[in-house]
Amino acid sequence: MASEEAATSPDRIIGRRKRSTTTRAGVALSADVIVDAALHLIDARGPQALTVRNLGAELKADPTAIYRYFRNVDDLLLAVADRLIGDALTDIDPAADWLTILHDLAIRGHRAYLAHPKVALLVATRTTGRARELKMVDTILAALESAGFTVADAVRHYRVYADFVLAFSAFDAASAALSPQTQELDRSAWAQTYARVDAGTYPAIAKAGPDLVAQADLNTFEGALDLLLTSIAAQAPSARN
Repeated sequence: MASEEAATSPDRIIGRRKRSTTTRAGVALSADVIVDAALHLIDARGPQALTVRNLGAELKADPTAIYRYFRNVDDLLLAVADRLIGDALTDIDPAADWLTILHDLAIRGHRAYLAHPKVALLVATRTTGRARELKMVDTILAALESAGFTVADAVRHYRVYADFVLAFSAFDAASAALSPQTQELDRSAWAQTYARVDAGTYPAIAKAGPDLVAQADLNTFEGALDLLLTSIAAQAPSARN
């Protein structure tokens, strides 16, 4: 992958982006089309499939055409990450109250990552520095400032909120990325183990066993999100006033 990434210098890329490209299938090549192909490759074949050679085959185009739009594979990966952030921003109502905005952004962001779990594992910790990420951060900070928080407190709450959503999304994506067989093995192991523990050794588990098994598939993200937002709201100057 490294040799593919170094194929073209940034100065040459900027000049070449101005030229349009058409694939052998007659599709007009663009940054968005390449991002679509990268998403499909990773979803279908895993992170190791994201190479310029595989992208060229997916697009039915000369692999070097990728460098007309992206400096290297990592530059493309950041664009993929920004695409998922954009998916989270879709249909967010800017006129809604600040808590609704934060709630909806978190739910949509979590959903966007779980739609592409193998991609989420690659990009959840990355900083894209691109338009959609900037819009996301600006939207969150504006929502917090509208609740009356100072700039410093808004930034502090933003960091906690954003890291919570990203960490939870990465955790759930790791589970979703497992093969169906492995997921079923984990569910079976949980049910068999926690339903049959020795009450003398693990009395609390024995008492809670049926509920632990019944709630094995509980969506803990939404419950944890409600707890977090309730805590932030309790600290908001607008609530105290």
